[in-house]
Amino acid sequence: MNISELGKKGLTASTHNATSKLHKELNDALDRAQEAGVTVELIVGMLELTKGAVLDSYFRQMDEIHDA
Repeated sequence: MNISELGKKGLTASTHNATSKLHKELNDALDRAQEAGVTVELIVGMLELTKGAVLDSYFRQMDEIHDA
């Protein structure tokens, strides 16, 4: 995807860069975990826990914004 396509998809260049960096870092971390012998099941479980924590934090923040 090039920069001119980002606006059409509703993404800013900084958002695209941040998510691309995060994606690369996550893939690298997953590769290191597997090389260390961590099972796919454990990785998936950790990702699910992380997803739950992120969603909880997001909804708490949204509640605070709406209550303010």
